[in-house]
Amino acid sequence: MDLAITGLGAVSPIGLSADELCDGLLAGAVGIRPAPWSELSGGGLYAAVDDRFDPHAYMDDRVVAGTDGNARFALAAVAQAIEDAGLDPAALDDRRTAVVHGTSMGG
Repeated sequence: MDLAITGLGAVSPIGLSADELCDGLLAGAVGIRPAPWSELSGGGLYAAVDDRFDPHAYMDDRVVAGTDGNARFALAAVAQAIEDAGLDPAALDDRRTAVVHGTSMGG
């Protein structure tokens, strides 16, 4: 079987693109920080979050409302990979196009 990786995308607490993620990893960045909702529960909660992520930059309100956070991250990363590859999403063959989804939890 032939395989070609044509584009990369990433949404992580260390970076909101593949380049930012790589730069963060090389710099030894840590994505764990006090959770934004920690104050509501008395503090002491930590999470892997990046408050800069805006799902509306990648999808419309209906998709945002109908998906959980992890699905939004995945959809944004796919959009980045398609753009990185210089592909037209409308021209992709749904029987010959695949997405390799790396590590994640939830959803």
